[in-house]
Amino acid sequence: MDEFITIRRSEYEQMQREIAELRALVQQLMEEISLLKGGKNSRTSSTAPSHDIGRSNTISLRVSSGRKSGGQPGHAGHSLSLSDTPNEIIHHNPLLCEHCGENLQDIASVSFTRRQIVDIPCFSVIY
Repeated sequence: MDEFITIRRSEYEQMQREIAELRALVQQLMEEISLLKGGKNSRTSSTAPSHDIGRSNTISLRVSSGRKSGGQPGHAGHSLSLSDTPNEIIHHNPLLCEHCGENLQDIASVSFTRRQIVDIPCFSVIY
């Protein structure tokens, strides 16, 4: 049993040495990349922080609230209501069916859709 523990300890120590060597190699390579890049990072140039070497973008810092995105149940919402007195009403009564060409003048409509267009005034700015 003591021999087994000795072998395991030597394997552990070997792995620790390899890890230390690999860390040193990674540090050396990071320094070389930094030199090749010209020492630029988000603090020393106009590059975005997401382009910094060694920065991980895979881990989100956002904490989930547990709710689905979008409007939440119980929220009244806001929308522009239709005007009761519009400036102009346009009735669209097609004369012919656009698919078969049948005359539609004597046929009563089955349904309709009410829509409203709002014109936003344009203000020109003179300097």
